[in-house]
Amino acid sequence: MANDNMRNLIPFQVVSEMRVQKQRSNFRGGMFALLISLIFLPDGFAQRFQVDSINAIIKNHQKEDKKKVDLLTGVAFYYCHTRPDSAVIISENAYKLAVRLGYKKGEADALKIGAIGQYLTSAVNEAVESNNKALKMYQELGELKGQGAVLNNLAMIYQDRGDLPAALALYNKSIVIRSKLKDMKGVGDSYNNIGNLNLDLNNYPAALENLLKGLEIRKKLKNKSDIGNSYINIAGFYLVFYNYDEANVNALKALELYKDDGNSDGICQANVVLGIISLNKKDWERSIEYFKVGMQLSLDMKNDNNLSLCYVNLGQCYTESGDLKLAEEYFIKGLKIVEHYQDKMGIAAAKKGMAAIELKRGKINEAINLFEEAYALAITTGRKEMIGEISEALAGAYEKTGKEAKALIYYRKALLYKDSLNADKTSKRIQELQFNHILEKKQSEIALLLKDKKIKEFSLDRQSIISKSLLVGVLLLTIIVVLLFFNIRKVSQFNKKIEQQKSILEKQAFQLNQLNLEKDKLFSVLSHDLKGPFASLVSIVDLMEEGELTDEEFIELKEKFKHQLRSVNLLLDNLLNWSRLQIDKGFNPRMSIVNVADAVNQSERVYREIIEKKNLTIEKKIDASHQINVDPDHMEIVIRNILSNAIKFSQINEAIHISSETSGSNIKLRVRDFGIGMSTEQLSQLFEFGAEKNRVGTKGEKGNGIGLILCKEFVELNGGILTVTSTLNEGTEFTVSFPAA
Repeated sequence: MANDNMRNLIPFQVVSEMRVQKQRSNFRGGMFALLISLIFLPDGFAQRFQVDSINAIIKNHQKEDKKKVDLLTGVAFYYCHTRPDSAVIISENAYKLAVRLGYKKGEADALKIGAIGQYLTSAVNEAVESNNKALKMYQELGELKGQGAVLNNLAMIYQDRGDLPAALALYNKSIVIRSKLKDMKGVGDSYNNIGNLNLDLNNYPAALENLLKGLEIRKKLKNKSDIGNSYINIAGFYLVFYNYDEANVNALKALELYKDDGNSDGICQANVVLGIISLNKKDWERSIEYFKVGMQLSLDMKNDNNLSLCYVNLGQCYTESGDLKLAEEYFIKGLKIVEHYQDKMGIAAAKKGMAAIELKRGKINEAINLFEEAYALAITTGRKEMIGEISEALAGAYEKTGKEAKALIYYRKALLYKDSLNADKTSKRIQELQFNHILEKKQSEIALLLKDKKIKEFSLDRQSIISKSLLVGVLLLTIIVVLLFFNIRKVSQFNKKIEQQKSILEKQAFQLNQLNLEKDKLFSVLSHDLKGPFASLVSIVDLMEEGELTDEEFIELKEKFKHQLRSVNLLLDNLLNWSRLQIDKGFNPRMSIVNVADAVNQSERVYREIIEKKNLTIEKKIDASHQINVDPDHMEIVIRNILSNAIKFSQINEAIHISSETSGSNIKLRVRDFGIGMSTEQLSQLFEFGAEKNRVGTKGEKGNGIGLILCKEFVELNGGILTVTSTLNEGTEFTVSFPAA
């Protein structure tokens, strides 16, 4: 089958396993990043340059000095992509010259680039040794940038060797160094690599989360090729789940970005991916178009890796479309390349394709011989889909020759592998439910930042609102069930204690009363703050379905709905997080380094539309170097709720001051508004759950108090301190203090 075959051709290394593992520009186990592009160039070189110009400079530069070392190293790096054997020789010359000059950084740079060439020419042990030498030199020099690059490259090697824990440890060390340097490109690249590593570990939610983090950083840096590389990796992620539509969308985004950037290697790669997707969708004509573009680019760049992919896949396309002669020609071309590089998986794929051709021609014995050869190679690679498919083909072929015993053996093997693949698919479906939550969260954040669409898009807007409403409804039901279970369990526990411990009856009664207050408060929130918007939404949807609401009327109601849904979204976020805290008191925050300015800017973007509507001025005096050690998700919740509170109670045209300062070993973040403020009594009840403090904002915004309670709990859970000062009609100031990183 085309689908099964092509899924083996992606993870698949239709080229040399060694070269595919090294280049990473092709696909293995769901798409790896183009890691070669993640390695740092020597100082003074751009990532892409004309090698002829550099060669001319070297020829005219007769002096044996440090500059010549850097020039040689730069040329060696360029050749890593096209002629890795030449890269090894040139980097060795650069290293020897650097040794004669006593130029330690030059030595380390040459070793680092030489290791790439060694790696791409399958001299893996030598690559490890060169990387370790370079790492030691960079450490002695205190050169962090080089350390981060070498650690990343070593991680890539260990990942290919299958030592995934060691690879993950090295990637994490690399990302720490790059974060210290504020090398956001390197940080984005590391997230991308860690995402692909989690694909190897079959940890799909973590894989997607890290790939999206890498994409977000790369978008901020606006490097089109890097962004395209992220989209290619995400496309590969979806291919693992057979979600060809999403894979196609992301691959097309990558192709456009590569074209805009003039990146021929990326264009080739994107066309190969799109060809694979089309082949899986049985769109033979389109698949052939993509592979032919990829084939020509591969020939132009002398990239055997992608070229063999195109040849074997074109053979599969023409087999499926019925042109057996042309299919055979492409299989033979692909086989010649993969045999040269001793790529077992590629050889197996090519011979399997040729066997299928012989079978269609009626040459059963020739087909059986080729299938047997392909089967023996596939067994060594452990590719279940290919092994199962070849087993099934062999069973059918042997049955035609009358060898029923042989046929039965292979039918059993085919069934065994199909059962195993079905189990794998079930496992993937379970994990798919987990990473769908990650996507929903990202899409929700993006939706808050979108501007108004044109009138012709209102139909799509209405569908989006209905879908999100259904999702919110499901979440609401889940919250109610959790809260009911939590409160019933608590009430039951306290009743038992009352019966067993008469001496502390008064204390238990007080606790039970507090729980009831919490329960009443929560149900009050659910009935008042959620029932109203949903009742209105249902009414509008009914009117729309009955044709009673025109587009113009819908436009008038749109702003109101956006405001209501935004409030409901924040409320649900707060309820979910508060419920989690109550149910799992023992969970620990996931501490990491958070830049205060970045965290504030992210929250400000979420509320930008509301800020503009109130014509508020956000005045920030935040030290860009201030970093704290907290759980990033908790910090986001704290800042969002405090900023939301300041916006809510500020009058139109007022200002909100946000500042940070160092206080001993802590960093303090202050948010000051000049709104309606609070009385002494209101301030004293601010963090009491049962207190009647549901105040309305200056533009009628509703509140419920859960957000600030959640802030206090998260601040204290992360080892921080939250203080509030306020004067009625003069404004309020929130101060959060966390240990500095």
